[in-house]
Amino acid sequence: MCKAVGISYKLRILFVTKIFDKYEKSGLSNREIHRKYIYPALGICEKTMYNMINNSCDKKYELTEEEKIYINSEPVTDVFFNGYKKYDLGNYNKIILWTPTFRQSDYLGYDDSETEELLPLFEEKDYSRLNEILKEYNFLLMVKIHPSQDLSRYSKLKYSNLQILSNDDFNQMGMEIYNLLPQVDAIIGDYSSLCMQSLLLDKPMAYVVPDMEEYSKRRGFAFDPPTDYMPGDLIKDKDQFYQWLDDFNKGIDKYESIRNKVKNKVHLYSDGKSCERLVEYCGINK
Repeated sequence: MCKAVGISYKLRILFVTKIFDKYEKSGLSNREIHRKYIYPALGICEKTMYNMINNSCDKKYELTEEEKIYINSEPVTDVFFNGYKKYDLGNYNKIILWTPTFRQSDYLGYDDSETEELLPLFEEKDYSRLNEILKEYNFLLMVKIHPSQDLSRYSKLKYSNLQILSNDDFNQMGMEIYNLLPQVDAIIGDYSSLCMQSLLLDKPMAYVVPDMEEYSKRRGFAFDPPTDYMPGDLIKDKDQFYQWLDDFNKGIDKYESIRNKVKNKVHLYSDGKSCERLVEYCGINK
């Protein structure tokens, strides 16, 4: 039987009551709810489940305002530190991953920018030149399109040093973004939280943001100003993009110390133990 021991017990009560409330109206018996959903998660007997449901009516088991906020790093980034699936990415001097966030999404009903090109800055007619420049450096630029991005301008063109991958293409290649991130040499982003997560890897970064002012008005940012949390070149035109490639080829990394400062501001932990902490906090059986 569970003993009332602070936050973990309160969280267990919250979990049990939410599961019970969700399924009791579906026609399942209490015993079935316990067998299918509560026992597999918590490993508790039916009597303990009923005790928790009864205790949920007692205010001393309610979460305090402080307990409702738990500070941890993101569990999804633990793979950076604990081993990841390695991919055959070819024989290139450097591999760069570009992960533009979506600007237009019919699925989500968003139109956050007048930039309608699949790759901000680049029209399809520019891809060949971009590929030739990448070829000169023997770089591979992998562009992973956001799952929510409108793909009406997407075409499966193949280049030697430029890969533009829809989410379906990416999945069909057997890749997973958090396994891929540790294996690339630099990351290009914009307004996505993936840039924050990537700080844990301490890799050179750049931000393609030709529509920053417009995006700010339509969608807005979590931080003000957002540039305080963007430790890399802010790229707003093709010439700046090509210059960044040249600097990267020369090993120029102007933002290494700033990157570390932003990482320490954003991430309380950088040890690959976020899942472990969360499981312990929630009191879930291992």
